[in-house]
Amino acid sequence: PEAAPVTRQAWKVGDVCIARWAEDRVWYNGEILEMGEVGCLVRFSDYGNEDTVRDDDMVREVGDIPSDNDIDECVGTEATQPEDNPVPASLQCSLCSNLCRRAMRLSCGPAIACWGCAVKEINTTRTCWQCGEKEISTETHLLQDAVLRAFVEQFVSTGKLDPVHLQAIKNGTLEPTSPEKTPDDVVPPSNPILRSCPPSIKTEGKVSPSKNLQVGDVCIARW
Repeated sequence: PEAAPVTRQAWKVGDVCIARWAEDRVWYNGEILEMGEVGCLVRFSDYGNEDTVRDDDMVREVGDIPSDNDIDECVGTEATQPEDNPVPASLQCSLCSNLCRRAMRLSCGPAIACWGCAVKEINTTRTCWQCGEKEISTETHLLQDAVLRAFVEQFVSTGKLDPVHLQAIKNGTLEPTSPEKTPDDVVPPSNPILRSCPPSIKTEGKVSPSKNLQVGDVCIARW
């Protein structure tokens, strides 16, 4: 089933919408920046990127999205945490101070951040808010941590973390014994830096290129 699009005449610059990105067919929170002939230029609010979206890929309410479509977890959610259920400092985003959603670690140190918060900050400033390094990208400055995400899921499910896990997060000593493979987080590309390379996450343990390869060689690479 198709979404129930709002007519072109109903949209205007500045309107808040939920827009489906053509690359991954996922619906994201958005804001209309410009009206075009074949669609609207939309800023994906939770990620800071922009793209042209067709009219039939834009709706106003979550209920207008077909039930079998993929919806970003930030759509229809609030970032605040209940006062009677405080988030442990070790699981708080270094940007929004709330529970890390799709938690990531920074490559420059132990700080963590929500995927959405980090992407928006990096795409906007290109500067790390922790170490001050400039001209950074999500590919070079964010690390996916399966153990950290598991702790976040545990806290969401139970409302607490056991002391061993809390200490492990603080010390950074606990490593996953058999981490599950998770899909790469994808960001709607909005600028030459993001368009020039796959939006994957930097991880440890990469295999070094073959010594037989040289700069300029054509190869087949697995993303």
